[in-house]
Amino acid sequence: MEEQENGFRYTGNKRVCARCMRDGSLMKFIAARGDDGECDFCSTPDSQSVGLRDLFLEMSRCIRHEFMPASISDDIPGPE
Repeated sequence: MEEQENGFRYTGNKRVCARCMRDGSLMKFIAARGDDGECDFCSTPDSQSVGLRDLFLEMSRCIRHEFMPASISDDIPGPE
């Protein structure tokens, strides 16, 4: 259900580490939320990594926040 609301569906179990990211925010997300495990992309063993589903949910949250109308943004108060 959550995936459908965010516009994607991922049923795999691949993991990705911060070294495979170029975006600083996603690197920080992986560092904060990841745990030790092999990255399925660069094959680095015991790297700090997250499941792709968790990464996709974070990306969806960030995109939704950036592109929502200012009147409903958490950061910018809308008209009362």
